[in-house]
Amino acid sequence: MGRTTGSLSLAIVLLIVSVGVGIYTGLRSSEINRQRVAIDSRLSRVQMLNEAINGTLSTALLERNILRAAQYDALNEELSATLADVRALSRRLRLAPEAVRLQQETEKLKAIQNRAYAFMLSDNWPAASDTLSEENYLRDRKIYEISSDLAIVALTSELAQMERVHERQRLGALWLILVAVVLLLWVGKRHSERLHHEAAQQARLREAVARANQELEHKVQQRTAELKEANLRLERLSSLDGLSGLSNRRIFDETLLAEWQRAQRHGHWLALIMLDIDHFKAYNDNYGHQAGDACIQALAGVLSRSLRRAGELVARYGGEEFVFILPGSDPDAASREAERIRQAVEALALPHAHSTTAPVVTVSLGVAATIPGADQSTDALLKAADDALYRAKRAGRNQVVCADFQLALPAPDSAQAAPSHT
Repeated sequence: MGRTTGSLSLAIVLLIVSVGVGIYTGLRSSEINRQRVAIDSRLSRVQMLNEAINGTLSTALLERNILRAAQYDALNEELSATLADVRALSRRLRLAPEAVRLQQETEKLKAIQNRAYAFMLSDNWPAASDTLSEENYLRDRKIYEISSDLAIVALTSELAQMERVHERQRLGALWLILVAVVLLLWVGKRHSERLHHEAAQQARLREAVARANQELEHKVQQRTAELKEANLRLERLSSLDGLSGLSNRRIFDETLLAEWQRAQRHGHWLALIMLDIDHFKAYNDNYGHQAGDACIQALAGVLSRSLRRAGELVARYGGEEFVFILPGSDPDAASREAERIRQAVEALALPHAHSTTAPVVTVSLGVAATIPGADQSTDALLKAADDALYRAKRAGRNQVVCADFQLALPAPDSAQAAPSHT
């Protein structure tokens, strides 16, 4: 009887203890779950905010519009606050060093992004593009994304481990109630199942990490390719005149210098044709600037179709002026080409009722050609073409005038000025 009473008392004590342990572990599990949800949601928010910041800067850079980055400061403030929350929530976890490292790597990215943003604010878009294309920045972004994924994995692993600890405590409360033999059998079965479950879970976790790394690598390569393509598009846009679609003044200057140096080395001819639309101000004043823009675009189509050989270039020189570079063309050949252009423009038959030269849009052209001398520069050739254009306009417009211009020629009779065309 006493043994029965003692066993009953022991059973009651064990029951009370097991219930208490069960209540404690239940409350603790709920707290851990709330903590996990809070940290997980903030880590997801950190990833989303970083993507938003990168997207904001990329869009602003692509469009060269600082207004596109108007939310940059607000996003950064929210990112800092969210990272601070992650550190506070993970202070008592082994995840804490991961949270600190994630914040440090975020600060590295932020420093580079702030520098690029400052360049954008100062309208220094090439510097901003270079900053966001730096190898250090791309590497830090990749490291940050890996660290972010690892922080989430570490959080899941640590909280799962804590959950398992409390699960064992709950099981311990039950073990106190069960008969020793049944308890041992049950514990053996549970232990075997747990080991199998953990092994399968670890295998799934390794597969998930491997998949995440592959996806991350693919995203990095994709974003790098997109950035390179965006830079190429920006470079192409920077070399063209926005209205005419022809090469701009910068490309003309670079090409002229290169062709001048090539002609010097090989002793070849180099010709320029400078073209001006006759009475274009009157055209704009009477037909409107939109019609003037359409006129320039129509002429640009004719001029671009006039290019026949490799190395030739036509560019918008300014306003209604255009210029051709004709490598290997002597004065006669360049003058013939200029006359073809003049006729092609006149054949467009664009009405110009306020022109004193013709009832349609016409052009005046100045031609200059030379074999560059070693002690000369492109300025003389440009001035000669410009002077010839001025003579064509003074002579009544709608004609070609070739400059009587020489710098260095192989023979005295090899550079004769072509006759003017009307």
